[in-house]
Amino acid sequence: MLQPLPQEQTIMAETDRISQLPADILDNILGFLPIEDAAKTVVLSTNWGGIWPNLTQLCFAPHFFRRLKNRYSTKHAAFYVITKILLQHKGPTIRKFEVDYYDSKTETVKSRSYDIDQWLLLVTRKGVEEIKLHLVSQEYELPDCVLSCPTLKSLDLDSLLVRPLRSTYMLPNVASLRFGSINFDVFSDLVLDVPSLENLSFEECYEMFHLHIIAKSICSLNIRYCSSRESDSFIPVNMDLRSIRTLHLDSHSLQNFVDDCSRTGLPLRSPALNVEDLNLSGFCFKKETQASPLIRLLHICPNLIKLHISLWCPVTWRCDSTYDDEKDIPSVAEVDRRLPELRSVAQRRKRLVTLKLILFKGFWCEMLFIKELLAALPSLQEVIIGHSNDMDSKRKCEVMERVLHFPRASTEANVTCI
Repeated sequence: MLQPLPQEQTIMAETDRISQLPADILDNILGFLPIEDAAKTVVLSTNWGGIWPNLTQLCFAPHFFRRLKNRYSTKHAAFYVITKILLQHKGPTIRKFEVDYYDSKTETVKSRSYDIDQWLLLVTRKGVEEIKLHLVSQEYELPDCVLSCPTLKSLDLDSLLVRPLRSTYMLPNVASLRFGSINFDVFSDLVLDVPSLENLSFEECYEMFHLHIIAKSICSLNIRYCSSRESDSFIPVNMDLRSIRTLHLDSHSLQNFVDDCSRTGLPLRSPALNVEDLNLSGFCFKKETQASPLIRLLHICPNLIKLHISLWCPVTWRCDSTYDDEKDIPSVAEVDRRLPELRSVAQRRKRLVTLKLILFKGFWCEMLFIKELLAALPSLQEVIIGHSNDMDSKRKCEVMERVLHFPRASTEANVTCI
């Protein structure tokens, strides 16, 4: 047999440097690949072949389910493959487990509930630290082993049911917790004790006030597109808000959140909250149901440093000399009546140095809003305005020319258009 020349051996060694890396680094590299591509590495070399059956990150993304469905013409194929992968897993640990399954027919998830239960039971017995379970079915019930897993550090649940077998669960190491499209009305007595929780998120959830969360160190709270049929209850019962430094709210949740702050005993005067970074989406200063809650929220956030707002306004409210006469559009005088209170609270936000407004269209209510903030915020340093994509270049120039001539309370305020 011909042996490779020394020069060829050198080239081969240099082209396969990755295979010489430690096993934990190879494991991390495979974790960034689609799961089907990670499986193919068994044919590369003995080094790679030994990584796959011990892989600590198993992530089954939507394209994994689509590919298997197209290949085998059945939705159940992917569930069978996942079960086989887990049963053949030889490693002592599965650190990360993700299932992101979306399909228009929920019967598949319902009929394969036993498989999903077995997956979760297996990974919780292998020291799993991260679980992401996104299902299209609201009928799959989360097994008890997940809410009682002591090794979990991150839990992301979307579109499923939670029917706990007992009233109180402790997740001692969970630092990140996300709920999406979950109806909390079905378990009014559930208590989650999460002493290490730092990041908490609710998206498109219903009746989340039924959830009792015990957590003293929440740094970031995200509430978007959540609803409740109860007019006097919104956020989880007895949740401690004083540790929150970053707050994300959409315009629909804004008023409910501020109202709940009043009901839970937080005074609407500083220092009620310690929020430093406030993010609002879909905000319109024209709307009384959004403008007044924002002003109240600014009142109870004396330590605010960054204010990031994603704007929204119907196209009829243009920023020019003419205004539509539609009945639902208020007069400029009505909006003007809110400006003194906005000015008063903005003048007291002396730590606020960064203001970012995106999806800016230059409508008249937006112009009044930014004009008042620039004239009132005393310590502003950075102002970033992101235009909406549907603005033409001529209108962008006209609007920015007006904004740049607005008076500024801070001589250090630098306005940047992106």
